[in-house]
Amino acid sequence: MVSSLTLPVFGSLVLGTGSLGIWQTARYFDKVALIESQAAALSDDDVDDESRVLEDPRIKRVVTMTGTFLHGDEVMAGSGV
Repeated sequence: MVSSLTLPVFGSLVLGTGSLGIWQTARYFDKVALIESQAAALSDDDVDDESRVLEDPRIKRVVTMTGTFLHGDEVMAGSGV
Protein backbone atom coordinates (compact mmCIF):
# COMPACT_ATOMS: atom_id res chain seq x y z
CA MET A 1 0.00 0.00 0.00
CA VAL A 2 1.27 3.48 -0.92
CA SER A 3 1.42 6.13 1.77
CA SER A 4 -0.72 9.24 1.35
CA LEU A 5 2.46 11.36 1.43
CA THR A 6 4.27 9.51 -1.36
CA LEU A 7 2.62 11.27 -4.29
CA PRO A 8 2.93 14.86 -2.92
CA VAL A 9 6.55 14.34 -1.85
CA PHE A 10 7.58 12.72 -5.13
CA GLY A 11 5.65 15.32 -7.13
CA SER A 12 7.28 18.21 -5.31
CA LEU A 13 10.73 16.69 -5.92
CA VAL A 14 10.02 16.33 -9.64
CA LEU A 15 8.59 19.86 -9.86
CA GLY A 16 11.50 21.35 -7.92
CA THR A 17 14.10 19.57 -10.04
CA GLY A 18 12.37 20.63 -13.26
CA SER A 19 12.17 24.24 -12.09
CA LEU A 20 15.88 24.30 -11.25
CA GLY A 21 16.70 22.84 -14.66
CA ILE A 22 14.69 25.55 -16.42
CA TRP A 23 16.34 28.25 -14.29
CA GLN A 24 19.85 26.90 -15.00
CA THR A 25 19.14 26.77 -18.75
CA ALA A 26 17.96 30.40 -18.78
CA ARG A 27 20.97 31.41 -16.69
CA TYR A 28 23.32 29.64 -19.11
CA PHE A 29 21.94 31.49 -22.14
CA ASP A 30 22.12 34.81 -20.26
CA LYS A 31 25.80 34.17 -19.51
CA VAL A 32 26.52 33.22 -23.13
CA ALA A 33 24.90 36.46 -24.33
CA LEU A 34 26.89 38.48 -21.78
CA ILE A 35 30.17 36.85 -22.85
CA GLU A 36 29.41 37.55 -26.51
CA SER A 37 28.61 41.21 -25.80
CA GLN A 38 31.81 41.59 -23.76
CA ALA A 39 33.85 40.05 -26.56
CA ALA A 40 32.27 42.48 -29.01
CA ALA A 41 32.96 45.44 -26.71
CA LEU A 42 36.59 44.44 -26.26
CA SER A 43 37.08 44.17 -30.01
CA ASP A 44 35.83 47.75 -30.49
CA ASP A 45 38.19 50.71 -30.60
CA ASP A 46 39.56 52.09 -27.34
CA VAL A 47 37.20 54.33 -25.38
CA ASP A 48 38.36 57.79 -24.39
CA ASP A 49 34.93 59.14 -23.41
CA GLU A 50 33.98 58.50 -19.78
CA SER A 51 30.23 58.48 -20.52
CA ARG A 52 30.60 55.38 -22.72
CA VAL A 53 32.49 53.57 -19.97
CA LEU A 54 29.65 54.13 -17.51
CA GLU A 55 26.84 52.99 -19.88
CA ASP A 56 26.84 49.41 -18.58
CA PRO A 57 29.35 48.57 -15.84
CA ARG A 58 29.07 44.83 -16.61
CA ILE A 59 30.62 45.36 -20.04
CA LYS A 60 34.41 45.58 -19.96
CA ARG A 61 36.04 48.04 -22.33
CA VAL A 62 39.57 49.05 -23.20
CA VAL A 63 39.98 52.62 -21.95
CA THR A 64 42.71 55.03 -23.02
CA MET A 65 43.72 57.66 -20.48
CA THR A 66 46.18 60.51 -20.66
CA GLY A 67 47.67 62.61 -17.93
CA THR A 68 50.19 62.48 -15.13
CA PHE A 69 49.97 60.19 -12.13
CA LEU A 70 50.33 62.18 -8.90
CA HIS A 71 52.30 59.86 -6.64
CA GLY A 72 52.08 62.31 -3.72
CA ASP A 73 48.27 62.10 -3.76
CA GLU A 74 48.19 58.30 -3.90
CA VAL A 75 45.86 56.63 -1.36
CA MET A 76 46.56 53.13 -0.09
CA ALA A 77 43.51 51.18 1.05
CA GLY A 78 43.25 47.78 2.64
CA SER A 79 45.12 45.76 5.21
CA GLY A 80 48.43 45.93 3.31
CA VAL A 81 49.02 49.55 4.34
